[in-house]
Amino acid sequence: MKSNYVTNNKIFYHLDRLQNHLTGKTVRPITVRFRLTDLCNLKCNYCFFKDNLINSEMKKEDVFTVFDKLKEMEIKGIVFTGGEPTCYPDLKYVLDYAKNICGFDLGLITNGVIYPEGLKNLTWIRFSLDTINRRTYRLIKGKDLVAKVLSNIDKVIDKKRDKNLDVTIGVQMVVTVQNYFEMEEFVSYWNTKDIDYYQMRPLENYSYNENLLDFILDRLKIIMDRGYKIDMVDTAYKWEELKKGFKRTYEGCPNADFIGAVDTKGDFYICCSMIKDETAKYGNLLTDSIDEILYKRKDIQQKFDYSKCTLACQSLLLNKTLDSFKRTKHINFI
Repeated sequence: MKSNYVTNNKIFYHLDRLQNHLTGKTVRPITVRFRLTDLCNLKCNYCFFKDNLINSEMKKEDVFTVFDKLKEMEIKGIVFTGGEPTCYPDLKYVLDYAKNICGFDLGLITNGVIYPEGLKNLTWIRFSLDTINRRTYRLIKGKDLVAKVLSNIDKVIDKKRDKNLDVTIGVQMVVTVQNYFEMEEFVSYWNTKDIDYYQMRPLENYSYNENLLDFILDRLKIIMDRGYKIDMVDTAYKWEELKKGFKRTYEGCPNADFIGAVDTKGDFYICCSMIKDETAKYGNLLTDSIDEILYKRKDIQQKFDYSKCTLACQSLLLNKTLDSFKRTKHINFI
């Protein structure tokens, strides 16, 4: 079955910000992606950053300062991503401060090589592992660690059950030419485990030929029809965009109003895909005021070159919805 973990209708839970967006007023972001460290303990062959990894990480005291700024900005949710966030030595304390002092909802995307401490503070956790097979894992990830990862996921499942934790557990497969033939095996394996969902997504800007795309779309439909107990995050729109080619029907990125990304230096960007792009940077959360950053956002968004954007972006769904709102006429006739 399909889940509602990734859906465009979540925006209706934030009607004040939606109204500000539609009327051209200042919009405070809802969700921010946060890079505590650039370091990663794997070297995935499809990673955009694998050849430029540096041991850069944010000082713990700076993390708390940035959290305080984000709280003042009225951010609701933070997703910790990478680099690999579990490589950050103070992750447990960071999660505790973010949840219990600042009140953020927290998500964590991890490769699972290191057991994720601080599970009780998470709203959700997603393991990106791409395969359950040793040979394929070594081929994609560069290290022979799949057994360790699977063991850590089992431990997380056990802890959730034993401590009765309210945390959603998901697994992800980035589908490429090296693992597409394992899609059904991947889902069948996780269907025997007490996890909540799985996701099979494309790699942004990866070169998929038409036959491979057809195979993947066919397999996704077959898997859906199996009636597995665990939910599937619907990524069909991403695959369809890659197959049909991107045809932008809206200007810019309307969803940019509601999201953002913070790097290890405290720089605040349009989104995680544009980290390190100076033309996408709003300012720095360690040195600039909230008012300065909020004021600058609209100007940066208007001037940014959106041809740089990757295909199969998650913002696509909400972008189409937001664009349709602005195009709607006769709003008082339901």
